[in-house]
Amino acid sequence: MSSMEYEYLPEDSQALRSHVGDGQDLWGADWGASDLEPVRSRLKKFHMANESQRCVYCRQQIIDQHAIHWNIDHIVPKSVVPDYSYFPKNLALCCWGCNQAKGKADPRTRQAVKHASYPSEARHYEAYHPYFDEWEDHFYMDEDSLVIIPRKGSAKAKKTIEMCRLKRLAEIKAQLAMDAKESRAIDTMRELMGKGNQSLILKFIAALDDFSGSKAEFSQLVREMQITGS
Repeated sequence: MSSMEYEYLPEDSQALRSHVGDGQDLWGADWGASDLEPVRSRLKKFHMANESQRCVYCRQQIIDQHAIHWNIDHIVPKSVVPDYSYFPKNLALCCWGCNQAKGKADPRTRQAVKHASYPSEARHYEAYHPYFDEWEDHFYMDEDSLVIIPRKGSAKAKKTIEMCRLKRLAEIKAQLAMDAKESRAIDTMRELMGKGNQSLILKFIAALDDFSGSKAEFSQLVREMQITGS
């Protein structure tokens, strides 16, 4: 399902108008202005609820009552087009990791960059746009590895995976698995050292050097060592 845009409340519009002045475009207000913080707060809360606290890009869910882990992403970066800073369809819920990776990357096509107004169709974007594209049409996720895989023929998926570094989730999970393996190895080593069996310790070290299997296979290796050493 595509994202739902925030409908500005009367008090939001009044605050934006007071900030930019009469005759100026509301959407180009300063994103960091202190007097507009209540507007940004309502915006973020709306998108956190609407997206069920899932990032529009990586679909990672982070339950966070205080919104510390969440950013409002400017799909077309505000540093590139400041006039889109508060434009509803340019704002989406984004995790910190995707927001940092995306940075100032502009997802518009070369032709769309020339548009005088906000490009409002999926064809205007080289990367996935949460308002004009369906996530499932372009990606799917392997739940075990957290690898986000582009659907066949989706150039937008490949562009988005590169732009937001979506492979980092699988890399993080792999590192966590490796850390768990190393922690288990240390615990087993301590146990073997406590038994004083030097030959078994050397055998375990050799087994670790050659090991490249799954966590389940590593657990089996540990169990075999513990049985042998008992």
